[in-house]
Amino acid sequence: MRVFYHDKCFDGASSAALFSRFYQERIRGDVDFVYSGLLHRAGSLFDEKQFDGDENAIVDFKYSPSPRVTWWFDHHLSAFLTPEDQQHFEAGQADGSKALRHFYDPNYISCTGFIAHIAQTKFNYDTSRFAELIHWANIVDGAKYESAQSAVEMEAPAMRLTMVIESSSDPTLIPRMIPLFTEMPLQQVLDQPFVAALVEPQRRDTHARLEHPPLGREVALRDLRLGAVGTGIDPLLEDGRRLEHHHAPRRDRHFLAGLRISADALAFLAHDERTER
Repeated sequence: MRVFYHDKCFDGASSAALFSRFYQERIRGDVDFVYSGLLHRAGSLFDEKQFDGDENAIVDFKYSPSPRVTWWFDHHLSAFLTPEDQQHFEAGQADGSKALRHFYDPNYISCTGFIAHIAQTKFNYDTSRFAELIHWANIVDGAKYESAQSAVEMEAPAMRLTMVIESSSDPTLIPRMIPLFTEMPLQQVLDQPFVAALVEPQRRDTHARLEHPPLGREVALRDLRLGAVGTGIDPLLEDGRRLEHHHAPRRDRHFLAGLRISADALAFLAHDERTER
């Protein structure tokens, strides 16, 4: 089974982990998983030759009409690249051929939470033991942080794992982490030597930015705007340069804090918030 997931994304990795555990325990036990990350980019997103598993699943990423994609879960407003893709999905739902294999609902905050709902309601699969993972996938993907400061300081284990996932250039890292997400608490994942070695340098850098924020709100807002073009938001600007990846409130929270578009800018905003208390 090859599982494609939204790369450099905590919810993407969590979705791959929860789907794999559900599939192995409810659908087929004698299975080996291979994980492949997908990123939003211009042009075609899929190479048909990559769908080389005996089954292929896509989680937390756009729809592919390929007949080799046997499972699909997504929650993004921009899930369909073309109207024809959406029509293909809807046809499979209408005739029942994909009704229990392809799932889409843009009302869910995280794809992890959506997969948990489908597993419970459609397949009678108990996901209560994965409550921590689902909870934090909702917070991270929905940018439901308590404050800008908490978004930047990233003290919770899930937040530190997010920092590692989003910043690593090692293509083997996330596939190594994915199975652990449903095997142990997130703190234990964080404590794995191959993960822990990546956390502390980034954590030191974050705290240094908090202690020495840039001068002036204009600088912070400028960096936010520039960072939006250069980093995490950019792949979402696919249709007329509009931020339509998520519903508007969630999209705005991502822009201001959730994607950590510019560490300098967010450090300033967190510093400003802290000093006003």
